[in-house]
Amino acid sequence: MAKAAWKYHPGKISDDCADMYVADLDGDGRGEVLSTSAHNYGFWWHRPEGDAAAPTFKTETLDKTIFETHSANYVDLDGDGRRELVTGQRFGAHGFKDERAPSELVWYELSPQKDGPPKATLHVVDDQSGVGAQFVTTDVDGDGRQDIVVSNRKGVFLFRQKKEAK
Repeated sequence: MAKAAWKYHPGKISDDCADMYVADLDGDGRGEVLSTSAHNYGFWWHRPEGDAAAPTFKTETLDKTIFETHSANYVDLDGDGRRELVTGQRFGAHGFKDERAPSELVWYELSPQKDGPPKATLHVVDDQSGVGAQFVTTDVDGDGRQDIVVSNRKGVFLFRQKKEAK
């Protein structure tokens, strides 16, 4: 049997993590973890502390308005060269829900702050589609801008990003 290429490092970032992404958002040269939660409100920034071989994490809540964020994508949605977190509430995640109930699809502009958590600015894409267990952010129509495709218990939704008028 070949020697393992990966070494396990025990540790705990947080409870209830769903999707997680790593990025240096405070400029200290170490990657912090952004995470969502399938069973809680909000999303979080986890800053590693201590020894890099066995870090502990300090957790800060970036936003608590969105519930059941089963999935997220971390992409450059607005074309500014920095990635944004796209997520939302998963409609009907744990049983039947009223078809008319709001289920938001949102993105967060993350502005780095020196030695602290990024500032998270909420932008609502739609208040009815939500997200599914997975969704796609890609340039569907070839115009160079990221679009969002969602499939869930409410149906299939395509959100094409339009060029802003100047």
